[in-house]
Amino acid sequence: MAGHPGYRLRWDDGIVEIRWTCGKANAMNGRSLAALKRALDDAEAADARGVVLTGYDRFFSAGPDLVTLYDLEPRAMDAFMIDFDRLMLRAFAFSRPLITAVGGHAVTAAACSPAAATCES
Repeated sequence: MAGHPGYRLRWDDGIVEIRWTCGKANAMNGRSLAALKRALDDAEAADARGVVLTGYDRFFSAGPDLVTLYDLEPRAMDAFMIDFDRLMLRAFAFSRPLITAVGGHAVTAAACSPAAATCES
């Protein structure tokens, strides 16, 4: 599994698993959105046949990083929301099949995955 800041890639027969590993419970902030964008860039550049997005341990994502986002100035919050919207739209329109494998907590926006969710037991 290739390691990158915020995510790891594992390949199997042209399918890439993106394991999102961006901080405590994968809470969504500017850093975690940038990691997911880079992971999708890597999958697309390598011509993956499909993508499986998953979290780590007991977490897919805790949703928005309220601790970090709470202190943002209005313009910075607007910029975060624009980045979030762009990432979600990119995932919805991704050039390859993209699914999520949710094996743990998925809160608010994280639970509204841009792909079909598969829950592990």
